[in-house]
Amino acid sequence: MQFFSRVLFAIFALFAFQTYGQNGADSVESLNEIQLSSNRMPVNLSETGMHYTIITAKDIKHLPVQNVNELLAYVSGVDIRQRGPMGTQADIGIRGSTFDQVLVMVDGVRMSDPQTGHHQMNLPVPLQMIERIEIIRGTAARRYGLNALGGVVNIITKKTSDTPFAFEAFGMQVSGLSPNEGLNGGLRLFGSHASQGWNFMGGAEGLRGNGYRQNTDFEQLRTYVKVSKESEIGSFSLFGGSNNNAFGAGLFYAAPRDSNARETVNTQFMNAQLVAHLSPVDKLTVNASSRWNYDHYIFTKVNPTLYQNKHQNQAIQIEASYLHEFQDSRLSLGFESRSERIRSNNLGDHQREIVGAYGEYIKEWFPDFTTTFGAYALHTDFVGFQVYPGAEFQWRWTESSALWGNLGTGQRLPTYTDWYYRDPANSSNPNLKSERAQNSELGYRFQKGLVSAQISVFQKSYTDMIDWVRSSPNEPWTPNNIANLTFRGAEWEFKARDFMPVLPENSELVFNACVLDDSEFDNGENLSKNALNFMTYQQNTRLSVKLWEGESAEYQSGVYLTGIWRLVKRTNGNAYHLFDAKLEFSRGKSWNAYVNFMNIANTQYREIASVPLMPRWFGLGIAAKI
Repeated sequence: MQFFSRVLFAIFALFAFQTYGQNGADSVESLNEIQLSSNRMPVNLSETGMHYTIITAKDIKHLPVQNVNELLAYVSGVDIRQRGPMGTQADIGIRGSTFDQVLVMVDGVRMSDPQTGHHQMNLPVPLQMIERIEIIRGTAARRYGLNALGGVVNIITKKTSDTPFAFEAFGMQVSGLSPNEGLNGGLRLFGSHASQGWNFMGGAEGLRGNGYRQNTDFEQLRTYVKVSKESEIGSFSLFGGSNNNAFGAGLFYAAPRDSNARETVNTQFMNAQLVAHLSPVDKLTVNASSRWNYDHYIFTKVNPTLYQNKHQNQAIQIEASYLHEFQDSRLSLGFESRSERIRSNNLGDHQREIVGAYGEYIKEWFPDFTTTFGAYALHTDFVGFQVYPGAEFQWRWTESSALWGNLGTGQRLPTYTDWYYRDPANSSNPNLKSERAQNSELGYRFQKGLVSAQISVFQKSYTDMIDWVRSSPNEPWTPNNIANLTFRGAEWEFKARDFMPVLPENSELVFNACVLDDSEFDNGENLSKNALNFMTYQQNTRLSVKLWEGESAEYQSGVYLTGIWRLVKRTNGNAYHLFDAKLEFSRGKSWNAYVNFMNIANTQYREIASVPLMPRWFGLGIAAKI
């Protein structure tokens, strides 16, 4: 009953905001203006039948965040389960999915790790290099291939910049701890240069700190470099990055016995892309990428020989896609080949080859009604030959509003950890089947003037879902295809600017929420390690105001305040409220200083059962462009 009452409230609020938007400013923000990025078939927002959210560089600037994990935690339906501070280690789920059922990409290159899904958020992208982040909900193998069961997060880095050099320095102190116990900070550098049609960009980010509790200290270094050139006949780009991360892993994986654990994870990737415009209506895109990951886990750092794991893996992928544009439709065809290898003292030495082909067709049948049909065909020695179809539509019944819907299917292969990992607390299962999912969703989107809104209802069904389970606390965790699981839910988002006359100009209110009904899950009496700790309700409310604005002949300055309230309820009964804020002083575009206030109410909460997360803390930072 509570689920349906929340959905009805969301529908009522949506039409209330729509009425406000129609009575507000006359300007219309066209849904055609933004295009979702894809190596296969770029799609305008006026065509997509998927539930999307876009986080812009402006959003990043005004939010109290220092890493991608903290940023995504403010997005409805996205479940960031952190184990350490400042982006040390985290898992990501969308709408009840587990951490390896979300496809994470950087500039269209998949960050999937064949060893374990725990490593796909080891992102080698400094925060100041990000142009925007696209979050797509739902199962979409037909467009993105493997692992896109819960959704897709695509981090798009900047292509060009008029800033030759920029830097940012920041620090944070945990409340109730001395500087020797709870002081953390970092430095970011960014540079760009353009010459004879070539664009050169690079960024680096170094973080170091004591953490916030015993054995949560960390050292991180992220770098990212991009070289690109565009011409009338096409474009070329070469980009890549690295993330070197060493941290105390106390209580991360085997609490309470791992209180003195230590882990080092080094990730590098590189991609070369060539785009050729064969004719005004024909385009060929070729991508070649490689991702390496090294993971060294020490169970007791004072005695490394007692127990440790060393894993090295590499994933190489080659992809080619062809796009042809007709008068009122587009066709995309493509092929990809992926090789995944691992060498490990625990998991052994393994290799698997994955071959896929895909096709997608977008057609506008009559003005403002668009459909998309497609399928992804997969072949591996493990699953044989499988086909995953999907479809979506969007009907723009007015200039500012649209109905949309989609049907999607997908698959996730077990990781090498699922198949082969063993230690005193965990047992492997080489007989695991691959996970499969089906998703259907129907939604409404409105965007006009100062108001935008989106609401959808969805159903997602998993077959042979994998989780680490045990029947009693005395048994080891063992991965099994535990059950078939069905989610039903609703998600809604509202955004309004200058919505109250008593607030300063350019004030913005953002509200988003997601509710899940998990009543159709049956796992017997087994205890669950991962799958059953998802969010059944999530709500984020953000208010941004400009407190003061000053102008001179040389620059424009201002003081900005952003406050955020988060409400989360999980299946294990854990519900909590979090309050964050950012106070920022900006002097034109040349420099700004800020103060972040995080977990202001000092809430005690956990996103993973064994890991208590950050208490109240505050941070100071300064950024400048030269």
